[in-house]
Amino acid sequence: MEALALLVEDLNHTNKVQRKRNLIKIKETLEKLDDDNLEELWSHHQRELFKTLEDESERCREIGGEILILVLSRTSSNLDPGANVLIPRIKISITVDPFEPSEEVRLILVQILTQLSQKRFEGQIRPFLDDLMKILQQLLLDAFPQIKIQASQVIQDLSNALNADFHLNAGSALLPNLIKNLNHQQQKVRIATIKAIGCVCQHGSSEDFKQAAPQLAQRLFDPIPGVRMAVGEVSGSLAVNWNFRHVNAPLLLPLLITGLEDEYQDNRHRVRVLWEIAGEQWLREEVVRDKRIKEAVDFPSEAPRHYPANVERRPSFGCRLWISRNFYKLKEALAHDLKDWLVETRVKTAQLLYILILHMESEIVAFAENVLNLFTTGIRDIESPVQDYICRSAKLFGYFVPPRHWLSLVSARIQEDPNVHDLRVLSCILSGSDPVLLEGHLEDLGLFLQEDNICLKMDDLHQKAMLDVSNSLISVCQHKSSNIQSQLFKILFCVHSLAQDEALKASGKEFLVHLASLFGHDSLQTLIKLEMGPLLKQFRSNCSNWGSTSYELTMFTHLLAEAQSNSGYYTEDILAIFKTTLKDDNLPEMKSRILLCLAKQMKNCQETLNSQKQFQNYSKTVITTLVLPHLEWHAGQKAQAVRLGAISVLWSIFVSKVVDHTRLEPILSSILLHMNKLVEDNSDQIRSLVLKAFYELLDIFGRQFPEDNLLKTLSIIDERLNDVSDEVRLIALEVLQKGSESFQETQSQKLLEYLSHLIPKLLIHMDDDNAKIRGASLDSLKLLCRRFSVPVKSVVAEKSAQHKHQMEVTTLLEHLSSLSMNNDV
Repeated sequence: MEALALLVEDLNHTNKVQRKRNLIKIKETLEKLDDDNLEELWSHHQRELFKTLEDESERCREIGGEILILVLSRTSSNLDPGANVLIPRIKISITVDPFEPSEEVRLILVQILTQLSQKRFEGQIRPFLDDLMKILQQLLLDAFPQIKIQASQVIQDLSNALNADFHLNAGSALLPNLIKNLNHQQQKVRIATIKAIGCVCQHGSSEDFKQAAPQLAQRLFDPIPGVRMAVGEVSGSLAVNWNFRHVNAPLLLPLLITGLEDEYQDNRHRVRVLWEIAGEQWLREEVVRDKRIKEAVDFPSEAPRHYPANVERRPSFGCRLWISRNFYKLKEALAHDLKDWLVETRVKTAQLLYILILHMESEIVAFAENVLNLFTTGIRDIESPVQDYICRSAKLFGYFVPPRHWLSLVSARIQEDPNVHDLRVLSCILSGSDPVLLEGHLEDLGLFLQEDNICLKMDDLHQKAMLDVSNSLISVCQHKSSNIQSQLFKILFCVHSLAQDEALKASGKEFLVHLASLFGHDSLQTLIKLEMGPLLKQFRSNCSNWGSTSYELTMFTHLLAEAQSNSGYYTEDILAIFKTTLKDDNLPEMKSRILLCLAKQMKNCQETLNSQKQFQNYSKTVITTLVLPHLEWHAGQKAQAVRLGAISVLWSIFVSKVVDHTRLEPILSSILLHMNKLVEDNSDQIRSLVLKAFYELLDIFGRQFPEDNLLKTLSIIDERLNDVSDEVRLIALEVLQKGSESFQETQSQKLLEYLSHLIPKLLIHMDDDNAKIRGASLDSLKLLCRRFSVPVKSVVAEKSAQHKHQMEVTTLLEHLSSLSMNNDV
């Protein structure tokens, strides 16, 4: 001990190297001393050791500080730590210019404060609380991160040691600088700062917490799980021990319970434990004050029959009740934060909304409209995480709120402004609804969803939302949803017919097939047969208002395409719709679209409108009322499109052979009058179709075709042999061949006169530069040779020498020769 005393006395040596050696030897010796000898040395040489903190040598100050830390860490509470000397000296080093330049020395000074801040020295340091505040203020702003961390630890220790005395000054003095450190780049600094803020607030006022709460909330977005957990631990401690926790619950509880949806599993588990402890503590206090709560605890209600299966554990009664008591104070903040410009804020707010609804359960009914407003805001967010949490929240809402409370609110919103967002919310609510309660409201749901302004939208996102709504409805109610079969059929058929995306269109049809199977029908065609009638009645009632871009028209055309043979059961309704939509005052675009749809039906008429053998009764009306008026020539491309559609219908009727010649004979003259005019139409496509229609008409009548009409028609058609289009010329030759088969057995004078006109024409075209034309002309003459070989032979003999293509002439002559030989035989 004497040698040690000599070393201490020699600390005033002028040589700094010698002072450093002495300090090192003192430190080594002290480490070997027992506590009693250490305290004796401290009591005799305290001031000499304090002076080492003012040594001009940085290393000496550092070693001196380490000696002080060693002594203070081992001294008892009965010994004077020398706070009356140490704290003022540290204050000078930290707060008075020139400041302590060494980071290591400053760190040691903070560590000395850490030792002084222990509970056993509370009596000695209490008088220097103001000095400590000023020191800590400066240390919190130090550039060295480890010093910030250690300073935060000192704050925690002082909070425990001095309690209320410390907190009287800590809030205003330390919180501003602590808040600045919350954004420090090092996670350890942020964690230590959060814990220090918690200690400052623990015995502080509501104003202190209100100042810190928004900044703590920002740390819930921190990418480091430990930082987020620190917020949870601090808020959990305040929720259990803070005197002002009840008044500040709207600010405090979100800081804690947001961690229940933390992306890190360990954080979620730890926060759940903290939250349950806080909830039980609150419940114990409330039971004493509120008899109704005591009764609820003594006679607990049964767990909900319909509860989300994906929720691991139902929140305790205390947690649920505490949230219920404070939700009304949170709803405005939720609405505000869901519109915040920061994505992280909106995501955390959506998470919080989910957690709150999970705790509120059936109590959320009282705030149904407010919550729906929140859903509407959140579902419109461009960030998918926000949308996902809103969807989860809406599903929870469906679990806890009976349909009678939300149906009128949701339906009114959608009817006023049908949009994808509200439909998505509805889909999620339905997916969580109780099937037993929902069953009684199916009819109301179906009626408003099938309204034209809701389901008739040429928008893939809208149709996808309608499909999701239907899916949720059917998934929940299953076969019981057959009560609204008609409405579901219309909704799903809208998806199939109005969707632009092929995958979505296919999904609509797949769901229709599923619907048919679920409701016990053999196939989709059976379902269409049942539901086509009501849908056609609806179309028939409003088709007079359709335009060329009407969604109902698109749906009507798709319905006919999918109906197949079922169309035959509703021939009258279908034709009535065609008649109304083809009225004179409709636009050409509308008429052309309708006529093309009708043409598709007529082409397969035997399998569609005539599947029940009823079309014959309507055939005359279709031709005279729907088709012939639209064959009239009018100028313009739109009028041309109408003529094209009309002739397509007529050709399709003839091709399908759905009408026999006895039905056509009374109106044949009118048909030919309109068709003959179109033979010279300026559209190649129309001329081609007219000639094809003539061909099929000749095929239907055969030799029953009146001769006068036949010869007049053929004389018009043979003019097309000079058409500018080779395709039209070839079809004209085919029609002439078919016409020659329709000649009567008896050779009238009119017929012979026509042949004298026709045969030279055919012979001329047999010398055409186009080989196909030559071949078709040769075939026509060969066909005529069977009955009229003499006139053909005479014309050939007279004109053949002038032909430059002699091969066809030779072939024809050989054919005539063979016919002559056969006749001789």
